[in-house]
Amino acid sequence: MSGFGETLRAAREAKGYTTSQLAATTRLLLQIVEDLEHDVFTRIPAPIYGRGFVKLYCEAVGLDPRPLVAQYMELQSKGDSPSAPQVTPPPQVPAAGVMNAPAMPQTEADMKEKPHVPRRLDLPRMQLPPLPRHTWRIAVVAAAALLAAWALAAGIRAVYRATMTPPGEQPAGAGAS
Repeated sequence: MSGFGETLRAAREAKGYTTSQLAATTRLLLQIVEDLEHDVFTRIPAPIYGRGFVKLYCEAVGLDPRPLVAQYMELQSKGDSPSAPQVTPPPQVPAAGVMNAPAMPQTEADMKEKPHVPRRLDLPRMQLPPLPRHTWRIAVVAAAALLAAWALAAGIRAVYRATMTPPGEQPAGAGAS
């Protein structure tokens, strides 16, 4: 084990945390915490995430994250984690009813040649019926009709308010003579 994982583990144990307690505190997956301590970076999706994981871990156990983040990035750039197991992906069996499922690799040479990457499901697309040729004209006429109805209602309301004054009140602008 290199000094990287050993340093993290020693700091965690000095704080009295178990790996599960540290995972709960930092909200990291338990497997990520254990992998960082064992210098195995295969479960970390990208180096930028790993930097954040190392920083969270260091802050939780009271270490300065800068040197350990730099050490992590150096280990990542080498591309070798000392105890990283070589993992071959398990064969993917398509579920019943899945259309256009990717072909299964038949031999180990096929798996090395082109690793299996799960694709999104290719489901049949729903086709909408074509719109009539002059649909936009219908929309414009409908909008104009709504606007005219609103203007008419507003005009009727204004005329009603102007002509209907409560008894005993004079309309505005009428002088006493």
